[in-house]
Amino acid sequence: MEQILSELQQARNRDASFDAILGSMCTVPHEIARKAYTMFIETNLGDHELFQGTKHLEEKAIEWVAQMLH
Repeated sequence: MEQILSELQQARNRDASFDAILGSMCTVPHEIARKAYTMFIETNLGDHELFQGTKHLEEKAIEWVAQMLH
């Protein structure tokens, strides 16, 4: 595992850091977005029977976006 993490870190070190990016669509993720991602990282909407709560959130998000577009 250490070898994998080391290789991943080496690759990440080659990327620009957020404090050095100007005029890019990339930004540091908001804290709540990071927490939400961590909370749902193991869910899979491909199996909505097992992840009914996640499916419900997806439906709410689709409704919200649809309202903004109309």
